[in-house]
Amino acid sequence: MHVVFCDELDGDGAQHHWAWITDHRPEPLTAPIIANQGGRLRWEIENEGFNSQKNGEFELKHDYGSKGNSWYNTYLIVQVVHLLVQLVQCGDQIRKLSGGMYASFRDAYSTFKSFIARLRESVHRDVTSLYSPDDITGIHVKFNTS
Repeated sequence: MHVVFCDELDGDGAQHHWAWITDHRPEPLTAPIIANQGGRLRWEIENEGFNSQKNGEFELKHDYGSKGNSWYNTYLIVQVVHLLVQLVQCGDQIRKLSGGMYASFRDAYSTFKSFIARLRESVHRDVTSLYSPDDITGIHVKFNTS
């Protein structure tokens, strides 16, 4: 394990201290790459995910529960659900299931709350049948990054 430290002054003259743990051996030429293309980019991705959980449709608040591990369990469930939502929203299954009528999840449902409401209605209204393993052809998940 190695650590890359970075001390930086921003445009206002405020000093910031950064540190990243890596399994790559930092050298004078590779340390900026590790920091800028690894540490900073990962922080941006993680912060974006947490921001959407907090300010988006999940409305995650600081007090998830105060007894035992309830706060941890709640947050873990939110993490799993957020991952599943991203798979549905960024995957191509909506386009395939709609026969090309809808290009994306957003085109079909607008919001995830709308999707859940329609799912709830269909569970109450529609008759479902159980499929044998022979009827399942396989599922492939592909991501649309546009």
